[in-house]
Amino acid sequence: MPRTKPHTKIHISVAHHPKTQDVWADPAQRGMLVEIWRLAMERYAGKRGDILSLRPLDRLSIAGELEQSRADLLVSVLLRTLKYRLRKYPNRWDVHIRNFSNKHGFTPEESTPVHVPTSDMNGTHKKEERRKKRKERREKREEPDANASDSPASRARLVWPVLVSRAAKHGARWAPKPGSKQVEIVAARIADGATEVDLERAVEGYIRKHGTEERDGFDPMKHFTATTLFRASKFDANVEGSYLPDPTRKRTGGAQSRDAREVMAEARRRQAEQDAKDRPAESPQAVANVIEMGLRNAEAES
Repeated sequence: MPRTKPHTKIHISVAHHPKTQDVWADPAQRGMLVEIWRLAMERYAGKRGDILSLRPLDRLSIAGELEQSRADLLVSVLLRTLKYRLRKYPNRWDVHIRNFSNKHGFTPEESTPVHVPTSDMNGTHKKEERRKKRKERREKREEPDANASDSPASRARLVWPVLVSRAAKHGARWAPKPGSKQVEIVAARIADGATEVDLERAVEGYIRKHGTEERDGFDPMKHFTATTLFRASKFDANVEGSYLPDPTRKRTGGAQSRDAREVMAEARRRQAEQDAKDRPAESPQAVANVIEMGLRNAEAES
């Protein structure tokens, strides 16, 4: 028996079948349907689960249009009318030709199926590659060089051990290696123009402003952290605080500090005033003399 060449079948019932009669009544849609069935046989859709892949050029050919958007619209309307399932991808459409193999009554002859490339003839894959390369170049150009020796982030990491040592003198234990938040806030102050010396002064200034002991419910050591000291709203005040007297420092030789002497002088002055009030029998002049003598003694001791 002579071999039958590959072909597609069109059943007589196509003209009055409920699912195809509307399409068959329109000559333009009728031609598109025949071309879709021809391509399905040519590309062995029966071996792929009745799936036909349509590239952009295929859709232009089916619709007989020169404009891609117009061709896609016509083909999608046809498939919707036929109730063929459609899945759209950037470079192809996969159409499920319902019962294609069963209706033809045979399976296409065994041969190597036609390979449908994932990229279409319009060069979509090349466009995607060019787009990815442009994106990579743009990201590489915009990415800051964190390893640059003069970058704020690099300088923040270099000065961090010095700040840790400065904080340790006041009993604080900062992490030997800075975290991302610490690097970010220190680098921000460096970017604003602060020097390494200013950063050290901010650490020292906080202690000179608040001390290390809890007073009136405020624990200064609880807030003695990099994110607090180097915050933009507090940084300048902490730097200026480094010029205040150190409340924890005492003079050499066992001598009292200046602040301690001032406190004691104030206490003696108040004591002299109290002693003067406890002498009601004396004249006002005598009371004034006692106060003046107490003030002189306090000044002499200070």
